[in-house]
Amino acid sequence: MEEDVADEDLIALGNDTNGDTTDPAPGVSINTPVTLSHLLQTLSLPQRLSTLSSLTPLSFPPSSSTPSPHPPTTSLLSTIHLRALEALNNLLLTTVAGNAYQPGSIPSQGVWDTLFKSVQMIASEPEVISAKGHEMRGEVLEMTTGCLWGMVKLASDEIVS
Repeated sequence: MEEDVADEDLIALGNDTNGDTTDPAPGVSINTPVTLSHLLQTLSLPQRLSTLSSLTPLSFPPSSSTPSPHPPTTSLLSTIHLRALEALNNLLLTTVAGNAYQPGSIPSQGVWDTLFKSVQMIASEPEVISAKGHEMRGEVLEMTTGCLWGMVKLASDEIVS
């Protein structure tokens, strides 16, 4: 029976750039070729996640009293945006913590611009952010801000805005 691996051991394995898959603990075996650089460069996760987080007119209910044209789609889109932002935020924080960022490995300006457009879209209607039924706007704004912070920590020299 395999034991659970401590979070610290998993992070250490993710930061391992030489692909060494030694046992993090006695009796526990993790064999995965996925590294942080693989997630950042080969899979292009920052770009993909920022694209998934891009807001559309259907992402949130309208600010007026009229209902969304299709509430299930609106609900699903806002949840997808939030989950993509959470994953991006976790990826950026892991990259910052592991000192694993190599300049140019993320198209920083493109990710920054995509995230900043979301902030501008949400901030264009400040009276709605805290309104009943619009709670997701605040959550998406908060997570987007966290992602922007992560981008600044990683690539402040590469961002021109």
